[in-house]
Amino acid sequence: MPGQNAERRVDIVALTDVVDALVRDGRATIQSVAKEMGMSSRSLQRYLAVSGFTFSDIRNQAVNHAAMTMLTHSELSIAAVSKRLGYNNPSSFTRAFVRWNGATPGIYRRQMLKKKS
Repeated sequence: MPGQNAERRVDIVALTDVVDALVRDGRATIQSVAKEMGMSSRSLQRYLAVSGFTFSDIRNQAVNHAAMTMLTHSELSIAAVSKRLGYNNPSSFTRAFVRWNGATPGIYRRQMLKKKS
């Protein structure tokens, strides 16, 4: 209708669900998420800007959650977790993990194993 904002609304919960699913395969790019949401990447960027979110923040939160889950509930090596989450270099993953959690993936895993036992 004339005078109304024609911009498509995106449910942030649905968006984070899509990002969460794609992160586990290392495929969470803005292009792949927008495609899954049935919109262009530019439309998704506009929506996020208006909503006060950034794709990077949503993706990083999903990567962090997936990393913590994999480190706690699997025996994958840290390099395998890193690769599965889309990092080409495990040291890049380690730096990001330390930034998000204040501990290396190895220390985090050991702490979680202690809590389990």
